Amino acid sequence: MRRSWRPLVRWLVAALVWLPSVAHAQGTPTITVTGMRGLLFGTLIPGVQAPVQPTDVARAAWFDVRAAPSSQLQLVLALPLALQHHSTAEVPLRYGPAAAAYSITSSTADAIAFDPAIPFTVTLPASGRVQVYLGATALPPVHATAGRYTAVITLTAAAVGN
Repeated sequence: MRRSWRPLVRWLVAALVWLPSVAHAQGTPTITVTGMRGLLFGTLIPGVQAPVQPTDVARAAWFDVRAAPSSQLQLVLALPLALQHHSTAEVPLRYGPAAAAYSITSSTADAIAFDPAIPFTVTLPASGRVQVYLGATALPPVHATAGRYTAVITLTAAAVGN
């Protein structure tokens, strides 16, 4: 008796958005941006949307941004439009106007939402540190190819008004 795993695998699509560490300095102050966790969708079902909220502590992307206390930084996210498979398959991504959030206390509980498609300015607290979180919705097509899908999210931080 020959067993086929193809029907089962066809319905499971694993996805991960990998988040690189990025450092960007502009002017006198040193600014560091570190990718702490990627945006994790887990197993996707073809044709079923998979939302991840920016305050989801287990699945949202998470960046740590550091600079001099009281610095004003402009945050710019380069957002992928789709997750890519090693073949030509894609899973489109959607970001809403509140798909990103930041916290000056390193907690998603008091995170303040912002639109990740628009550059955003934040004033750092006395700790010189802010956490940035990102969510999105994966939109797997009905005929998705099974396998691992990835994309790169980049957060750039630049000093404002030196």
